[in-house]
Amino acid sequence: MDRGLYPLVAAAIGQERHLDVVTNNLSNVQTAGYKREKALFTTLLARSLSGQAASPTQTAPAALADKLFPQLDRTFTDWNAGLVRPTGNPLDMALNGEGFFVVQTPRGPEYTRSGSFVLNERRELAARDGSLVMGQNGPLQIPIGKITVTDKGDILVNDAAVGTVRVVTFMDLALAVRVGERFTTAQSVGPAKETSVVGESLEESNVNPIEEFVRLVEITRQYESIQKALQAMDEEARQAATDIGRPV
Repeated sequence: MDRGLYPLVAAAIGQERHLDVVTNNLSNVQTAGYKREKALFTTLLARSLSGQAASPTQTAPAALADKLFPQLDRTFTDWNAGLVRPTGNPLDMALNGEGFFVVQTPRGPEYTRSGSFVLNERRELAARDGSLVMGQNGPLQIPIGKITVTDKGDILVNDAAVGTVRVVTFMDLALAVRVGERFTTAQSVGPAKETSVVGESLEESNVNPIEEFVRLVEITRQYESIQKALQAMDEEARQAATDIGRPV
């Protein structure tokens, strides 16, 4: 088998994974508080014929030209804030600054920038999937009345305080683990003292659909180029096999 196939196949697999990242971003354009993912590609040099690993900073000799393996190294989160859009809904909240709301799930606490909240049948503040929104002292019970949220996260009902939304920050965002539109972390979290809460508003997704569509087109073109190269190599191999079997 022609070893030149390996880097092409590696490139194809990388583009497929990149496509998954872009399509997931596009599917969350309208998801409040969603943070887009970005892909980071690297090129690795396989071990040389002497068994020594080549350095990525070295120029690969011609004999090792078929040992270049592009791969999607990792994805990372773009933490830039989305636009804050007024909604007029007293249960909607956005964060101005770093930090996350805390919701309690069967898997444990999860952290989100989406403040699209509702009241469950017990009039507890909850996320759209039913996960309870945490206050400073646990779940938040909201009695009947006019609801107002202050910039400190205090929830007032008929001007009387009933609780404060818990907003936290991570010590290291690089250690955050994405779970759908939310995040988890094994590290300790602390209060987001410099962050304010914006009532009757939602933070929009930071996905730029035009940029993602451009990436989608680029991925499609690159994948098509890889397919054409593979087809050309397959045709060359077929022709070589035919020529070898032909009598002189």
